[in-house]
Amino acid sequence: MVNIRKNLMSESLYSWKSPYKMNPTRIVVHNTANDASADNEIKYMNKSEKEGGRQVSFHYAVDDKEIVQGLPENRNGFHAGDGSTGKGNREGIAIEICYSKSGGDRFIKAEENAVDLIVDILKRYGWGIDKVTKHQDYANKYCPHRTLDMGWDRFIKMIESRLNGTQNESKNDTSNFLPARGWFQKGDNHTNIGKIAEFMYKTFPSYTDKKALGNYYGPYIEASIKEFQKRAKEEGKYNSTIDGCVGPITLESLKKYGFKE
Repeated sequence: MVNIRKNLMSESLYSWKSPYKMNPTRIVVHNTANDASADNEIKYMNKSEKEGGRQVSFHYAVDDKEIVQGLPENRNGFHAGDGSTGKGNREGIAIEICYSKSGGDRFIKAEENAVDLIVDILKRYGWGIDKVTKHQDYANKYCPHRTLDMGWDRFIKMIESRLNGTQNESKNDTSNFLPARGWFQKGDNHTNIGKIAEFMYKTFPSYTDKKALGNYYGPYIEASIKEFQKRAKEEGKYNSTIDGCVGPITLESLKKYGFKE
């Protein structure tokens, strides 16, 4: 896990931004919706009202290089939009994932670093994966927006993989075809994705748009993989999550229809 650096809020701001002691029961995941670094996110959070600050407060900001802690885990934050008595604000450890406005490699790495932080928190508290929640669970807000766009189930799968010390679909996958983390997902770019896309277009043209062709794992190939997973599941050749990602189980299912690495 990357370095966790503390830049804790001044206790003089607690009465406004963090007025309650907290016994955390969950994690609340956010995307920042801007392209500021973790350092800048925490610096802005730590501003007083006179300095132009807002009442919003959270525990961690994570970018592609570091994790910065702004609140102790035993103090509440105002981040979930469910008021001063809601479980999100009063019981949630808030994690802001940076660079979500533009996305790209910086966001992907920030999200991976957030996964490491979440796994660390889950282990420290002895929690299960059910303790990982999203901002959207507490308020009518599409957040964490880019993580949701890329697939919440995909994100949870990343956490489960690292929490269990396995690749989620297969504990002992040794295939060199897949990336190190064990699966291809939306936002990836790799020549092997092009091989999958070409196979899908030739074998399942009815639900594989020509726009899916190429090495980029975009929304078109993701949609076609979901349709494939549904079909394979109905035909008894796939038994895992319908998530649009290609991991070991999906790869093995593709081979049952003639795909070759």
